[in-house]
Amino acid sequence: MNGCRKGLPFILCIFKLRIILNDRKTPICMKITAIIPFFLFILISPRLHAQVLDWDAVRTQVLAMHPAARQADLLPEQAASVLLRAKGGFDPRLFGDYSEKRFNGKQYFQFSETGVKWPVRAGMELKGSFNYARGNFL
Repeated sequence: MNGCRKGLPFILCIFKLRIILNDRKTPICMKITAIIPFFLFILISPRLHAQVLDWDAVRTQVLAMHPAARQADLLPEQAASVLLRAKGGFDPRLFGDYSEKRFNGKQYFQFSETGVKWPVRAGMELKGSFNYARGNFL
């Protein structure tokens, strides 16, 4: 039964080729065009049935080549980068700010602040800073 199922397309190809070749109205170029794929099918068909893949080979090829599997391979790297970024959120930050206003040769004010902020896991921030202010119109 299995051999009949494999041979059925072959029989249909022969039947179709016979109809095309026996038709007197069909041009020669169309007959030749119909014969070439038929012979190519005969040459290639044994090779099509020769390669049988077992489950492990199919699984290995899918895991190596499928786009979803390749994307899944990137997930551990993405998780590591997110973790590193989250840990970096608890690094201390140095900051500084400076502003002043001068007009007509007068210094109205000058503010500066430098310090360090250190976030802690409780959602708070430790802050140590130095403020400096100077000017005629504070």
